[in-house]
Amino acid sequence: MSTGYFEQGDEGEQGGGPSLNDLAAVSALSILLVEDDDAEAELFTASLHAGRGARPIRLERVARLSEALLKLEMDPDRIVILDLGLPDNDGVEAVRRLVNHAPRTPVVVRTSRAEESVALEALRAGAQDYLIKGGAKDKDVMRALQFAAERHRVKRNLVDRSDELREDNERLARLSMVDGLTEALDKRGLRQVLDRELEWSRRRGSVLLALVIDVDDFGGFNEVHGRAAGDRVLRDVTRAIQASIRTTDHVGRLQGDRFMVLLPSTDLAEGCLVAERVRLASTGTRRHPIAGHVGVTVSLGLAHVPDTTETLDDAVELAVIQLARAKAGGKNRFAWGGPAGEGELPTIAEVIERIRTGHDLAPVKQRITHLETGRIAGYELLMRTTIPGYEQPDALFAACAEAGLMTVVDRQCFEQCVIAASDVDGDLKVHLNVLPSTLMDLPAEALLRAFPTHRPPSSWCIEISEQRLPTDAFSLTEVVRRLKESGVSIAVDDIGYGHSSFESLVILEPDVFKIDKRMVTGIGTDPGDRERALERIVSVAHALGAEVIAEGIESAADMETLRKLGVEYGQGFFWGEEG
Repeated sequence: MSTGYFEQGDEGEQGGGPSLNDLAAVSALSILLVEDDDAEAELFTASLHAGRGARPIRLERVARLSEALLKLEMDPDRIVILDLGLPDNDGVEAVRRLVNHAPRTPVVVRTSRAEESVALEALRAGAQDYLIKGGAKDKDVMRALQFAAERHRVKRNLVDRSDELREDNERLARLSMVDGLTEALDKRGLRQVLDRELEWSRRRGSVLLALVIDVDDFGGFNEVHGRAAGDRVLRDVTRAIQASIRTTDHVGRLQGDRFMVLLPSTDLAEGCLVAERVRLASTGTRRHPIAGHVGVTVSLGLAHVPDTTETLDDAVELAVIQLARAKAGGKNRFAWGGPAGEGELPTIAEVIERIRTGHDLAPVKQRITHLETGRIAGYELLMRTTIPGYEQPDALFAACAEAGLMTVVDRQCFEQCVIAASDVDGDLKVHLNVLPSTLMDLPAEALLRAFPTHRPPSSWCIEISEQRLPTDAFSLTEVVRRLKESGVSIAVDDIGYGHSSFESLVILEPDVFKIDKRMVTGIGTDPGDRERALERIVSVAHALGAEVIAEGIESAADMETLRKLGVEYGQGFFWGEEG
């Protein structure tokens, strides 16, 4: 049905209606009539014209609710007169859609006497008033529209004021949890965060750590340089802490010069790295306009917070015990404590120096088994350290990345593993891990020179983690080609974790696909979608002429499932611990 505009009022009256916020106080009414029946539309228009008095009216008519919604998007400042018997949306549901779509637009429904109960439901759904078709007097129609506009204006004002009050209360609540000097959380804010993170830790079985930071000799600093200089130092330290932690961590000020960081879902090794970053960022010489150049150091205590912890004070006490050990050890350092015990961790610089000199490195072997025959096919040499907090390679290499010494330490680990492989039978394959960044930094000859002459090059396999591959895999093709020409095999490790890059596998043409243990462990009893995914990976590997090794096999069921999928080799605790 066609629609059009009908200007009702004094001759020459033109233009759109006013904002509904002031609708009841001005002379013009802008109305959108939603009515599919031509006769009913004419009757309503006549009644409106007769009852308007001297008041001008701007009336537009549409026949469907969908048309009305489009009109309201362009001009919501009008009153909607809604028939409850529309072809595209019948009854009270039409009111709900209108109110949700245009919450600032008043709605008056029209219905028959037989449907008066429906009209009452429409009021509960958000309509301001209702009119009975053929039953309302002309003046009553106009009065209903004016009252509806006024009721809606009052209602919207109340809603707006309520929204403003809620926003003000939320802002005040946030301010009540923030320290005025540093803008970090205060103790109340830390309590709320701790309660939430402990609940999350209980549900997920994750580890929560608490790190307490204390500015060394701050009391004397205030006495010498004054409170203003001390406040500036505290603000600087807060910024340094905030810049050093992760987006998931929470920093707050406990009191004076003491701060706390809560580290959710964080193991000890990662927590130690965060603590060392905070220490390095907070330590140094700062220039103050009055005090001049001032030296600042901090001591830190890191502790595991059990999910049975009840109060913030309990969590603080755990970390303060470690803080006291750091202070007693000479300050400007951190100490840690957890379920496995406690210790005083070396700095990253000390870790790197111990690794570079070959101290504390402990290569271990993990057997690679031929799944069909059960015979030992080779060993993977893995690097571990005896440095507290850095026993696993992920923690060690994260520390190396912090120091910008990834290649130096990776080469050291590679050479130590080559030496440790001297007692492996010459007929068995030896797998060694090398970072892609090391392959790009070192020529292939530097790696080949590390291999002893009594073992043929074909007995070595260099593993490259797929998750560490550069975006441009072509940057590795030259060194990979040179290694393969010398007889060394290439394996791509960690396949199936995250988003595997088929392009990189095609470019590098590895001799071995190594499946990440997260795709493997438990597949014999709970395959889920993994079995189908593994089947596709194995198919791709064989199409590229590569063999497949599955890591993380822990049961006979896992092994049998993988064997049936065409996986040739396996590793895992099913054949014993690392040795």
